[in-house]
Amino acid sequence: MASTITRMLLPAPNGPLSALEARVGAAAQPAPTAVLVPGIAGAKEDFLPLMEILADAGYRTFAIDQRGQHETPGVGDMAAYTIAALARDLDVAFTAAAARRPVHLVGHGFGALVAAHSCVAAPEKTLGKVLSLALICAGPEPEPATLRNDQLRGSDPRALLGMFDEAARSLMPVPYAELRQCGVPVFVCTGEAAGRPAVAQCEERAEELDVKVELVAGAGSSPQLDRPEALATLLTEFWSGLEPAPVPTIPNQAESADADGVVV
Repeated sequence: MASTITRMLLPAPNGPLSALEARVGAAAQPAPTAVLVPGIAGAKEDFLPLMEILADAGYRTFAIDQRGQHETPGVGDMAAYTIAALARDLDVAFTAAAARRPVHLVGHGFGALVAAHSCVAAPEKTLGKVLSLALICAGPEPEPATLRNDQLRGSDPRALLGMFDEAARSLMPVPYAELRQCGVPVFVCTGEAAGRPAVAQCEERAEELDVKVELVAGAGSSPQLDRPEALATLLTEFWSGLEPAPVPTIPNQAESADADGVVV
């Protein structure tokens, strides 16, 4: 099944987010949708191999650059880079992208925290907006000074510092109690060769959320790059085992796309 990759902008409170969409061929029913969120030093392009495989499996996918990452402009207000603010960006973006249909959220590293907080921002609406949450554990975030220029990918330094500060202070860890309460199915994984810190992080989250630890064979801490086929297999097996969620009405948000793929 051929997929088409489209560049677009998705709406968010502090300005649009740069995104990629992998759309499957025409189908009688709307394709299930997954939204992919990168870590601090990541970018939407990290998910391209995974997106193409998921599209072949019948999933429509979006990957975003968060505020100040790669091709999404930053802003001067450091409050725009808190986990709560980034989670709000994500919530608005995926609601518009998926035309108010529920989605599977997938976050890597710091992006997993943002996705988790997006899930629980409005618990009464969560099951109508989010079908599942996948946390790809990458272990502790690297120190900013250790990143090479090629790893920064033109990201706004203010964004990186703001995100690193949030991660280092751990003021908003994974909201375990809220996730358990809202009832969203959770998938937790890392690469089997990711190293002990990432595996320990994965084990802690799995224990707190009472789910199984999944290890991606032959992968390090970025299985979406190292072994996208193996990660896609685990994700699609998880998703296919979920019961369909009810879809209540969600307040109107922009959901149409212009000819350039920009959601307005």
